[in-house]
Amino acid sequence: MKNLIAFVYLFWALIIPLQAQTLIVNTVSKLPFLSLEKDDAKANLIGFVGGKGLRNDEGRTKNFLGSQKEKFFKAHFNYYLFPNPNSGKKAGYRYRASEKNVDRIKSLVEFLKNRNSLPTYLLGFSRGSVDVSSYAMRYPETIKGVVVISGVYSNSSRKGSDYSIDLIVGDEIPTPLLIVHHKGDDCMVSDPEEAASFFETVKAPKKKIVMISGGGQTGRECGPFHHHGYEGVEEKAVTAIITWLRE
Repeated sequence: MKNLIAFVYLFWALIIPLQAQTLIVNTVSKLPFLSLEKDDAKANLIGFVGGKGLRNDEGRTKNFLGSQKEKFFKAHFNYYLFPNPNSGKKAGYRYRASEKNVDRIKSLVEFLKNRNSLPTYLLGFSRGSVDVSSYAMRYPETIKGVVVISGVYSNSSRKGSDYSIDLIVGDEIPTPLLIVHHKGDDCMVSDPEEAASFFETVKAPKKKIVMISGGGQTGRECGPFHHHGYEGVEEKAVTAIITWLRE
């Protein structure tokens, strides 16, 4: 089977395979699900972008998990970007932590298990850390581990303070955990000291933290072109994640 880039529409139960292993189904999301798959993949990676989520038909995003997707794919991982339910839906904190969203994630995890039986990891960037930590606390047995990148930790934000990983997870997460954070992250919900503090106190079957340094800061503090988004040091962050996954 040739390497493929397929758009996948998810739905709750009925899955209809079409040619070239592109799947179109009656949907959980009205948006296409961007997937990169290859025969020799070692695992499935599901990426959850930050901000308002993924809201377009082409899987376009400047988020780290979108801009770096080819690097994960070339490292022999199947790669999937999780979309919002539709183009009009903004993935706010409350929605990301909701049972409805967690059930959507579970549908994909189960679909992939039937599709290729490979272990699945969840990668959450910034607000995406709310998705992956919420899921890990409810269905830890269905995934191999969680990667939190520039995550949302204890903060004073009006919208984000009630949805920090600290509050969602508490003092123990039941899956292996990798935390990747930039030492100079200036985003108010992603304080590096809070990330380090959470790592020190949380219990996990296996845990690791990688602090990245260097790079640029030409954009806004919580955007992709700043330390929060690893501008100029994307390769460092990707390498740290791939190394952990291979371990």
